[in-house]
Amino acid sequence: SIEITSNQGFNGLLLYAPEGTSIYVEYLDEVDADGNTSVLVTGESIVDGTVETPTIEVGDFGASTARIFITATEPLSTTIRYGTSCGSLTQVAGPSSFSLDGELELEGLVDGVLYSYVVEVEDEAGNLATYPESGCYEFEFDALPFFAEQFTGGFDLANTSLKFVNVGGNDGYAGCAEEITALPVDPSGGTTISLGDDDSQSVGIPFAFDFYGQPYSSVSVGSNGYVVFGGSDTGYSESFEEHFAQARISALFDDLNPTVGGTVSYRVVGNSLAITWDGIAEYNTSNSNTFQVVLETSGDVTIAWLDIAVSDAIVGLSDGNGLDSTFEPADLSTSAAGCLPRPPSVSNLSITSQPGASVDISLIASDDGTPGPLTMDIRSLPSNGMLRDLGDGSIIMSVPHVLSSTNAPQVRFEPTASNEFTTSFTYGADDGGSPPEGGPSTDGTVDIVVSTGPQILAEWNMDVDPGWILEGGWAYGTPTGGSGDPNGGSTGTGVVGYVLNGDYPNNLGQIHATTPSIDCSDASETVLRFQRWLGVESSSYDHASISISNDGGGSWVLIWDHVGGSFEETSWSEQVYDISALADGASDVRVRFTMGTTDGSVTYCGWNLDDVVVEALLPPTGSPADLNGDGVVNGADFGLLLVAWGPCDGCPADLNGDGFVNGADVGLMLVEWG
Repeated sequence: SIEITSNQGFNGLLLYAPEGTSIYVEYLDEVDADGNTSVLVTGESIVDGTVETPTIEVGDFGASTARIFITATEPLSTTIRYGTSCGSLTQVAGPSSFSLDGELELEGLVDGVLYSYVVEVEDEAGNLATYPESGCYEFEFDALPFFAEQFTGGFDLANTSLKFVNVGGNDGYAGCAEEITALPVDPSGGTTISLGDDDSQSVGIPFAFDFYGQPYSSVSVGSNGYVVFGGSDTGYSESFEEHFAQARISALFDDLNPTVGGTVSYRVVGNSLAITWDGIAEYNTSNSNTFQVVLETSGDVTIAWLDIAVSDAIVGLSDGNGLDSTFEPADLSTSAAGCLPRPPSVSNLSITSQPGASVDISLIASDDGTPGPLTMDIRSLPSNGMLRDLGDGSIIMSVPHVLSSTNAPQVRFEPTASNEFTTSFTYGADDGGSPPEGGPSTDGTVDIVVSTGPQILAEWNMDVDPGWILEGGWAYGTPTGGSGDPNGGSTGTGVVGYVLNGDYPNNLGQIHATTPSIDCSDASETVLRFQRWLGVESSSYDHASISISNDGGGSWVLIWDHVGGSFEETSWSEQVYDISALADGASDVRVRFTMGTTDGSVTYCGWNLDDVVVEALLPPTGSPADLNGDGVVNGADFGLLLVAWGPCDGCPADLNGDGFVNGADVGLMLVEWG
């Protein structure tokens, strides 16, 4: 030991000691805390000139935040510098207080972005250290999939468009907020939705709309500023619990009242359905709020706001699974993940063709234009036919095959069999970038149905009682020919009608005639066809309509509603409605004809229905081993199989789809022989 003495007071002593050396100090305390004088005190300390390396972990991602946890063996104060690259650490979190187990929250993060960061620490001795010693740590921010915000004292999304890009996976969507001066879709010329206070009405979606991985063919539009999928709602008390209780898009969830003024409407434009609340007042006020929801075939959702007078509302998306215990409200005005360059997307397609006929196919791809030009490629080939690249005219023999042009139509399917069958192939697109900003798209599937034409799924010619559910004045029988009614059916004498011997009554509610269940599980391009004789007063007073249910009557979607002036038909007319968006693939489809409501004066003959048919294309029931399509599996088909012997990916004779025509396919053909 080394003894150093001083009686000049403590002004500091300099002593060299290696790291880890124990230093003992002995001094006289003139008066201690107990009042004792000249007390000899000995102190001990270990020389600490460095920081012991802590454990650093990333965790607890939120909607736009992440936490960094620092675990140390000595108390540390921590500062974190972070940014989108190691050379641009422009954001700072901290410093924290001294702690063995510290944490700091990084804010303003964007989903899908790769972040760099460094951790700067200081111990209680003033020693400093930076980790890592060179370069940066990195993490990709995977935001919690919550896109909902509650406003209580001001609304900051006026004149804003917020697009939620459907990215799939656990996140579902990525948002992009932009300033606007007009709604994305002009509502002019749209169809008005008559909504009362705290009201809702179902609207058909003319395409299969994917919302959080579930396809929907209709949406319920609520007067209180939201749309609901797979159900309906008329609630007006906004809360996160109510918002997340159903699959919902809340554009401006508040107590609104369309009866005071303004218009709620929908309009189909191209591949999108736009629902607009134009000049709608908040309940008990005369203020005005204009906003819109746009659904696109890609599954993307856009919510847009122009002039907004309300100051309290909920805005955002809900998957309908309830309020999650980890929920964090989002700041939607800062949404930017959906604005980033992203890989292209492609659409699933359904194509129909006659047996033996070629069909040109327009593949659909979209991209944000960066980083490079878009290319399209075929990733698997169809059976029972060939694909031709229309850009250069060549037959596509192997995959992947990059198409020579992206101009539609890009390919032609040429069947090699003359029978009915179904087949499919996959395709994609690539913008030349690297994920997650670019690169190849996911696969799109093209389903091809080769069929001679539609087949009848259900038919009621009214020669006998059809067995429908008939309410009120609806009846099956022969009309009397009075009060504007026919004196028989379009074919035969029987009809289903409302009051067969006179006019419908005044002050009528909605009264229905409903068909039995129709199985459309395997159907495509489903159509409703019937003969109609109808008389009804102007839609300002009386109503007649047709609705479709694809869930056994649990919910209904309006496909036709009398709009316009009074009319009364004097002959039978054929009516045809494409119901494929609602019926295709559904196992319990029902059709409902409605009479009413009516007012207190002027009546007409109402509905008369005959020869009601639901028809669709159905997949063929023939054998894939019938290679020449003559309805028999025999030696002729075996000869075609032998011609294709060997490697032959996508060939019709490759019955098991393994890329080779060989003995395994012969065995499958023998099973189908005859």
